[in-house]
Amino acid sequence: MRQRFILASLLLLAAVLVPASMPSAEITKGPLAPGKNIPGAFHPYNVTARIIPPEELERSESEDDKDKDDKGKEKEKKKESINKPYTSKGKYHCLVTDYDLDPVVMLVARGLEDNENFNDLLKKLDEECGKNRTARLRAFVVFLSDDLTNVATQDTQREAMVKKIEKVQDACKLSNVVLTVAAKNDLTKYELDNSALTVVMYRNLRIVASQRLAKSDDLNNAAIKAILADVSDKLLPKR
Repeated sequence: MRQRFILASLLLLAAVLVPASMPSAEITKGPLAPGKNIPGAFHPYNVTARIIPPEELERSESEDDKDKDDKGKEKEKKKESINKPYTSKGKYHCLVTDYDLDPVVMLVARGLEDNENFNDLLKKLDEECGKNRTARLRAFVVFLSDDLTNVATQDTQREAMVKKIEKVQDACKLSNVVLTVAAKNDLTKYELDNSALTVVMYRNLRIVASQRLAKSDDLNNAAIKAILADVSDKLLPKR
């Protein structure tokens, strides 16, 4: 009886001293900690672009017309541009600057180009952006690779990554989540480690939630649900 008691006590002590491994870790220190301003702008290569819905283009057109003297001519020009709106696809374009004060989910991914769970996260995040258009919810992914240290000059390595990312787009059919590729050096101010996934959520350019998933296997259903819950609870306005 005494031996059983001792064994049970040891097991309880082990449970207290050795915490269960966590699939993700909240970032509490450094430039990505909640409460900090987003570290700064950077210009990744945009493999895809957000599909701007017609109503958003028309709303922008209506607002711009108020500031024009010759409203008739400007409106005609705007209508012509609706069919060919500006796209960041195939360009070096800063989405931090583009999205400005909007609520944004930024994902920094390493080695997740053919990960089914990551694709599932992207699809669900794309749906969230679609459902929260009035809140102007934005999202983008920055894919990193150890083989790519300079996106502008290493054409072969960049194009190899682009092909992988295009397969992600083909699989997910994303309309709202922009897929980009960058080099780790482009994000030096972000002080990234080698985690498979870094999630940064910010609004008004101030971080409200952030976490790291060290390994690709950590991105399971529970982790995806937790990320989406943070989008709803911490990033979007309360209804």
